Amino acid sequence: MSYISLIRSFVFGLLAVLISAQPAFAQETTKPVPTVPLSPVQQPAESKTQLTTDAAEVEDSIARARRTYDALKKELEDTRKAITSPTVDVDDLVASRAKLVQLRKNITKARSSLKRPIDDFAARLKQVGPAPEKNQSEAQSITDQRTSLENISNGLKAAQKQLDLLELEAGQLTAKTSELQKDAFIKRVFDPRQSILNPKLWWSFTSILGDAGIRSTSIFQVWNKPAGTTEKFSGTSSFLAVLAVFTLAILLVLFVWAKMSNPPKRVGQASDLRRIWRAVGGTLIVAFIGFVAIIVGLTVLALSSVEDPRISRVVVTIGEIIFSTGVLITVLRAILAPTNSSWRLVNLDDKAARTLFRYGLFAALIFGFDRGATSIADITFLPLEFVVGLHALTAIFLVITMAKMVSTSRNAQALIDNTQLHEDRSFYFTWASRFFLPLWVLLGVTVVALLLGYIALAHFIITNTLVTAAMVIILYLLHHLVDALVSSSTQPWSRFGKAIRSKMGLGDETIRRVGLLLSTITDVSVIFLGAPLILALWTITWVDFNNLATQAFFGFKIGDVFVEPAKILLAVLMLVIGIIVVRLFSAWLNRRILSRSTIDAGVQNSIATGVKYTGLILIAGFALSAAGLDFSKLAIVAGALSVGIGFGLQSVVSNFVSGLILLAERPIRIGDWISVGAGEGVVKKINVRSTEIETFDRCLVIVPNSSFITDPVQNWSHGSPIGRIKVNIGVGYDSDPRQVEEIFLKCATDHERVISSPAPRVMFMDFGASSLDFQLRVFIDDIGYVTIVSSDLRFAIFEALKEAGIEIPFPQRDINIRDADKLAKAFSKKQPARKAVKK
Repeated sequence: MSYISLIRSFVFGLLAVLISAQPAFAQETTKPVPTVPLSPVQQPAESKTQLTTDAAEVEDSIARARRTYDALKKELEDTRKAITSPTVDVDDLVASRAKLVQLRKNITKARSSLKRPIDDFAARLKQVGPAPEKNQSEAQSITDQRTSLENISNGLKAAQKQLDLLELEAGQLTAKTSELQKDAFIKRVFDPRQSILNPKLWWSFTSILGDAGIRSTSIFQVWNKPAGTTEKFSGTSSFLAVLAVFTLAILLVLFVWAKMSNPPKRVGQASDLRRIWRAVGGTLIVAFIGFVAIIVGLTVLALSSVEDPRISRVVVTIGEIIFSTGVLITVLRAILAPTNSSWRLVNLDDKAARTLFRYGLFAALIFGFDRGATSIADITFLPLEFVVGLHALTAIFLVITMAKMVSTSRNAQALIDNTQLHEDRSFYFTWASRFFLPLWVLLGVTVVALLLGYIALAHFIITNTLVTAAMVIILYLLHHLVDALVSSSTQPWSRFGKAIRSKMGLGDETIRRVGLLLSTITDVSVIFLGAPLILALWTITWVDFNNLATQAFFGFKIGDVFVEPAKILLAVLMLVIGIIVVRLFSAWLNRRILSRSTIDAGVQNSIATGVKYTGLILIAGFALSAAGLDFSKLAIVAGALSVGIGFGLQSVVSNFVSGLILLAERPIRIGDWISVGAGEGVVKKINVRSTEIETFDRCLVIVPNSSFITDPVQNWSHGSPIGRIKVNIGVGYDSDPRQVEEIFLKCATDHERVISSPAPRVMFMDFGASSLDFQLRVFIDDIGYVTIVSSDLRFAIFEALKEAGIEIPFPQRDINIRDADKLAKAFSKKQPARKAVKK
């Protein structure tokens, strides 16, 4: 059997499989079955052992599910009592929501553990078949087996329905808790107090300041407690140790700021990568210092004799002040670079940069003081009037400061004119001017809230605006840091680019692709990590994100459809890995087997294409199965839409089928020289939908495959590369035709591309008007050289004819004029003289 027959059989066999394939396993939809308790049933002898083992395992699964149900039910009732208590507060609601989220996770896990046994026994019931009609009979063993399977299946479904009901109750209770939490938040934020124009507000605030100082001092008195017999050191020692830790942390932060203000002179002109890394790296270092200070301070307290939990909150508060204030000031210092414009990330002049930095520094200090004082007031149980006055004062200072910052940024001069920007110097945050109007609106709303007495609302808006701006700036810098790393890696002369090329041996194209992938991953990570952090500031709690993440992973219901994103993600992962494996296998097949064989290039392409698309079809089927797709339902939908798809995608289907026919019958192959209506050229690639033809002008023409089936195609190299060339020559009438024939034949036989069989021939075509017309017909071994061989033959014939003295005439024409004598006499008559024209 020839290779053509093999390929034809392979492709048509593939078509037959695709047309007639039916799903091997279909998920059977079952109607709800009433709860039936599981009871052991006597089994037939041939399956008694297997069913007994399965029944025992299922009984154990159902028992575990019922124990889980009882425990989860009790936990749900306890949570219900907690959120309905009259003394419940916001913290209790948050804790209850967290418990409910974990409760729903446990329910989902328990329900998922039952899904596999339910599907297994449903498949067994389907295999056994339905009960026979009244007038029909069956073996008693089959009846007993069906009864046992039904009992087991009903018991499993009953346990699953109980868990479904419990999950519904947990979801309803979660929604109720969320509503209570939102109501509590709205009540707290929109709680009307005295206006900032009311002197009573400030009188109440100042009258509590003395008491606030006394209570704050009392905390440190509690801290200064003598050590017992078992403690390693006393409260005083722990206080001094914690003080030393925080002092060291502050000194380290100051050292980082000094380094940022005075970069090494050897660096010279700072590149974009260095400038952004200075900002991001400095921020991360300061944040790490604050985090370590908190951990070390709490560790010192744990090793001391201090047992008052308020002291731990004081340590955390001090660490948070260092953390938040230090990060805000570091970001400002990195972006504005008030002492060194060469490291500045924004296009502002020195005066504007220094002014903005002073305002930002003041805002950061006010924010840190507010956080610390609010925490101390909560620890020492200060009256609410103190917190209200503190928040009002903080909001007033922050509104004034941020208004000054927006005004300064709007009226600032550019450091470098846009027409003088260098390619190696980039400025960032040019989009910040678009947010000036929203910022003015927020500041106006804050002022109105302060005047109307909504102090909590004003404090909430202004502080969250400040923190949101800082977080957006940090995430934006992180995004540009990765872009700068990628840009630097693509430059072979950069230090980073040289390092990854020399150490890792990567090429430019590979580095570009890896950089693009890294940039994409970073952008997606910034969005998915930054968005929850920002939204968490504006009433969206981590419990909400945890709940969404749980639903996204374990699944959720849309009507009667249960969507499991985890399975969808698994299917996508399988599809991606499968495509990679298929491509690797196809490349290996081409490189290791097909290219080393003596098979024709067209056959190699047909085999490789068939293997690739067969693998892709199989991978797609496996991925859809992993996603839990019901192929029976898919077949119904496909049948319903077949008419519309047939009309809408008629050309696509026609091209697809035509491509399979081309791969099977192979009327054209890779490397063939063909002529079609769209053009003429060499076939470069045959795809399932279209074929690529490269013209002799190096233009790639994409031709739909249906054109090769329905329209005539000229294939100059089909079956054999041998082709014929015809060269037309005319010689003078005084030439000897036999001599001309000998010359032509000699020129033909001397050419290396002309074959001897069929032999060259010279045809005497006609007696032309100006010459004797001959035609040289030769066959060459490769039709692809037709133009070159034709040119070579014409050169050789011209030189041979010239050497033999045979003329190649140009077109001549004799004109005979009648009555020439009369015309001559007419022209010879004297013409009348022209009159002179006076000037």
